[in-house]
Amino acid sequence: GLPGISPATALVCTDKITQYNILREGGIPIPRTKNCSSQMEVKELGKEWGYPIVIKPTDLAGAKGIRKIRSQKEITQGIQYALASETKSKEFIIQECLRGSEHSIEAVVYKGKILVTGFSDRMYEYEKYDPFFVERGDILPTALKTNEYKKLAEVFRKAVKSIGIENGVAKA
Repeated sequence: GLPGISPATALVCTDKITQYNILREGGIPIPRTKNCSSQMEVKELGKEWGYPIVIKPTDLAGAKGIRKIRSQKEITQGIQYALASETKSKEFIIQECLRGSEHSIEAVVYKGKILVTGFSDRMYEYEKYDPFFVERGDILPTALKTNEYKKLAEVFRKAVKSIGIENGVAKA
């Protein structure tokens, strides 16, 4: 046997609802997130949180099915886009839309020891592809100051442990 993640951990990594609940319980800062299954639920969240909000399928990665909802008028279109992707679920999540820089961290995990192997600045063209999220690439090394990098890397390590990755690779 080649060491790797457990089946339970693999399920956590592919189910955003479970994943975000575990991260929240582990004290990891995440955007406000709610799983939904109806247009009415999304409408209420839009009123409560304000727009824009983000819709995501619960079981996909790589920005598949993700769309920004800028107003109540876009809710139906957003749900249709999320559920028309390769998702097997009829549920989706809604998140608050945050602004700021985005980064990617990669690591190898062996016997619980986390070795960060890459830290990059993600490049998105939000205005060009709005309301979709299209990553153009990454810049290595990061432009972050050392203390900022260290803070994010520590949050990443805490998240990897919360999710239960003991052996394998991790990316955020």
